[in-house]
Amino acid sequence: MAAQSTSPVEFTEYHGLDMGYALSHWPAICHESSLGPPDAAQMRFLMKSFNRLFAWSATSAMLVLAAGQVGCCAGPVAHGTAPTSARGSAPGVVDEHAFAVVELFTSEGCSSCPPADAVLTRIVERADQQKLPILALAFHVDYWDRLGWKDPLSSAQATQRQHEYATAFASDEVYTPQMFVNGNHGFVGSREKEADGQIENALKEPGKVTLSLKAQSNIKDQCTLNYHVTGAEKGQAINVAVVEKRVVSEVLRGENAGRTLTHSNVVRSFMTRPLGPDFDGNIEIAIPDGLNARNAILAIYIQDTATMKIMAVTTINVP
Repeated sequence: MAAQSTSPVEFTEYHGLDMGYALSHWPAICHESSLGPPDAAQMRFLMKSFNRLFAWSATSAMLVLAAGQVGCCAGPVAHGTAPTSARGSAPGVVDEHAFAVVELFTSEGCSSCPPADAVLTRIVERADQQKLPILALAFHVDYWDRLGWKDPLSSAQATQRQHEYATAFASDEVYTPQMFVNGNHGFVGSREKEADGQIENALKEPGKVTLSLKAQSNIKDQCTLNYHVTGAEKGQAINVAVVEKRVVSEVLRGENAGRTLTHSNVVRSFMTRPLGPDFDGNIEIAIPDGLNARNAILAIYIQDTATMKIMAVTTINVP
């Protein structure tokens, strides 16, 4: 679509996004989607759209305001999180060989991300409490860094991983907060009921691939993993993430200026490699400087590089 003729309505219809997202983050959408900045006509459309939305009723206005906060901006297998309702009801039936890997793409520079971060934290907490096989991960992307606040947890690795999902699903856009469960199609990361539903479905599906490994620390800032995978097929990869369990950050500028944000299971280093020819081999992962090993784990999971389906997962302590 041409940069100067694309409206938020056209964009949302084409990409299946929320209208609240387009209205509250249209400049960022244009920037990230190569649509160019909004022109005068688009800005008039935005203002009229806001006026129409706020004119519905006081209740509608409150909902629109909430959408701007909980919509989207463009555990260790914490043997793990139970599929629950928004506030943690009882889990459903769980297959003993099933698992769920939850990946959230987020940023401290995005005002819609803290609610999604809170969803991920609740997933991790329920995971620890209920001892179910869920790995929850927060990938902090770096494309928000030039828009007012440089996220100290962001990395190009996280952005690249999100783009890999977009490529696999033939999508030409990425946004925050975006969540994936077991490599299925992404959704707005603050939609807790949707997250719970996908987790519940994942925990009913038995895994058919097994992963075994051992780790050894060669040098101060690097760890080598020796792995063996059974039941794998060609075209699958091994992903390794260094995960910091809890991080507290004070945001000084940008959309979240003045807020103190608490993050769970932040990916601080990430590496992916094709599985070896006999489905075993070694992989090395960098350990960030200053990382407290007691506040960190290594997360390892097998993924199909074509479908992005996650086949197996495990976690170990940082050696």
